[in-house]
Amino acid sequence: MSKLWDIRDKRNRETLGWLGGGLAIVIAGLWAAIVHLFPPKNDGGGGPSKVEASCGSVAAQGTFIGSSITAGGASSTANCPPKK
Repeated sequence: MSKLWDIRDKRNRETLGWLGGGLAIVIAGLWAAIVHLFPPKNDGGGGPSKVEASCGSVAAQGTFIGSSITAGGASSTANCPPKK
């Protein structure tokens, strides 16, 4: 006599497989419906970002492949607070 939902039984494994697959399809369908009915808000933030460096630091934006950044050259300290 086998137990109910004994995973050693081939028929129970097949049933659990179908239930798991069906659950995955239902969840995917619900997710697609939610994303379709309630799309993300577009706040207009998709434009270029502003990058700024001050007091001898380095700022860069974009893709840098095979490039190098050298720091330590002449710098202006007119707007920098004094070091402690």
